Amino acid sequence: MKVLGEMFLLEGWQNSEKGFLCQLQTNPAHEVYKAHFPSQPVTPGVCLLQLAGELLSEHLQRPLYLKVVKNAKFLTLLIPEEGKRVVCEYISVEQAETECKTQMLVRDEETVYAKFSLIFRYEQC
Repeated sequence: MKVLGEMFLLEGWQNSEKGFLCQLQTNPAHEVYKAHFPSQPVTPGVCLLQLAGELLSEHLQRPLYLKVVKNAKFLTLLIPEEGKRVVCEYISVEQAETECKTQMLVRDEETVYAKFSLIFRYEQC
């Protein structure tokens, strides 16, 4: 399931010294929130992991596959309120021959929702 452009709407992109930032807005009308959970919608952690991969793939302009979740900390519930804006901040992006390592945060101005250390492999042609 793709989450970029459907569950999260991309509003902006900015390069940083060792990585990049993406400004996003949640889409509280997305189907996932009707099931997770109808009376109190919460963004599933697996959707944040999927988002991390989709944004990195867009940044690198190549397909990526999640190889290893070195660390995943879900610190606060991300509730998809109307107009809720979040930032995916890629603190580091290290490319090697067959894989890419990244450390990133999902946050807003006041709260860090998740911290990830991930390794993606490149698609083999």
